[in-house]
Amino acid sequence: MSEEDAHICISITCVRYLMLCAANMAKGPPDIKSWTSEHYESCAQYLNKRPLATYALYYLKHHIDGCHGNEKVLRLTSQFIDEMNCSLAVHLLERWASSHLNKTSLSSEEGSAAEDFRNKILRAAVRKGFSQATEVLLIAGANADLKDEYKRTPLLSAAREGHEAVVKVLLVTGQVDVEAKDDIYGRTPLSWAAEGGHEAVVKVLLATGQVDAETKDIYGQTPLSLAAVGGHEAAVKTLLATGETDVDAKDIYGQTPLSLAAIGGHEAVVKVLLATGKVDTNAKDGIYGGTPLLLAVERGHEAAVKVLLATNQVDVDAKNDMYGYTPLLRAAEGGHEAVVKALLASGKADTDAKDQEGQTPLSRAAEGGHEAVVKALLATGNVDVDAKDMGGRTPLWWAAERGHEAVVKVLLATGKVDADAKDHRGRTPLSRAAGGGHEAVLKALLVTGQVDANAKDDIYGRTPLWWAAEGGYETVVKALLATGKVDADAKLCLRE
Repeated sequence: MSEEDAHICISITCVRYLMLCAANMAKGPPDIKSWTSEHYESCAQYLNKRPLATYALYYLKHHIDGCHGNEKVLRLTSQFIDEMNCSLAVHLLERWASSHLNKTSLSSEEGSAAEDFRNKILRAAVRKGFSQATEVLLIAGANADLKDEYKRTPLLSAAREGHEAVVKVLLVTGQVDVEAKDDIYGRTPLSWAAEGGHEAVVKVLLATGQVDAETKDIYGQTPLSLAAVGGHEAAVKTLLATGETDVDAKDIYGQTPLSLAAIGGHEAVVKVLLATGKVDTNAKDGIYGGTPLLLAVERGHEAAVKVLLATNQVDVDAKNDMYGYTPLLRAAEGGHEAVVKALLASGKADTDAKDQEGQTPLSRAAEGGHEAVVKALLATGNVDVDAKDMGGRTPLWWAAERGHEAVVKVLLATGKVDADAKDHRGRTPLSRAAGGGHEAVLKALLVTGQVDANAKDDIYGRTPLWWAAEGGYETVVKALLATGKVDADAKLCLRE
């Protein structure tokens, strides 16, 4: 077979294949203006299953030129153009036919509609990750860098979804802006790929040598920050390997990649960042002044907390700037027993540290009713069980006020608490329990024999019985009367 015969054979095969594709590739309403996203996706899916279409569209002109005007090829090509012009496929292939076969069949207005048609199918192909269809559409004349209403390019969309093959097809055109940012978050394709944890796409984009690994979105977050937020270890490692990333870059909230990884409890990412030896382990954010340790603690992320503690480079008692909370205070308040134990095990936590309201870890745990945490703190032997906050309230006072019977009993069992301690208004734990209708707590206090059932507060001289009656707590009233020690006729002391 001669070279010309080979060209003739291949040309005929390609034209017939394209004729078949043209008859089926754009099935939908005759008026393309009424097409929905489902129609475009269906068309993109069809094209994606026709790998030969890429070859036919790309090389047909070359093979036809090699036929030297063969009559059979020219006749078949003309038939193909006629059939294409009578189908929806003309909107898809008119630009290709014009540039490859010198056949123009649409008016300028129709050509504009056809261009929009191709671009919409391209977006559908990119969205679904159809790399073959994307290649066909680009050859057919779709715009590789067209932006939607939010300025998202096909490359940005493909990177966000993690469609590596599509990203490669778009990049090879040399017609895409690898640094294009969307209008919503101000993120580049690299930022979106990092945010989604799409390691392969991150590598492909970095390999272009044209992307800024330190680009920031509207929140000031870099690709490294975004990867850390999502706990994407592989993407984090890939970005760090470039040597072009600031491991302590702060976003608009003052949070570093380490802070963000700690917030999410992403132990593996925390380890990777610490392993660089370049992170500030005590960096405070700009929201409440929380360190990575505090941020991990308050969310109960035990594994991340242990990793940070193991560095011996974190300030275990660093207080946040707004409320004066230490990590132990936050862990106790949240009832995070395992985290509390990890902090205590470090031997560096101040077990009686006070926040801005004067409450200690024991006070916070008692207020929250966290029995296991209360026990863990008491077991250290280093806590003041009667420590008073700025309102003169002890841990027992808080437990009684909130109705936490189990915690009340644990505290009483120490034999070290003042069961009748008064706050700055003269209210005792018994008074608070009565006023809250907490019968079980009230009985636990009464059984100690260490409380004054007639104790009056400092404002109007109200007794526990008065408070219970005022609240309508019948069972509490009965429990107090049953003691035989309350003055049922106690009068209020009204002050001018």
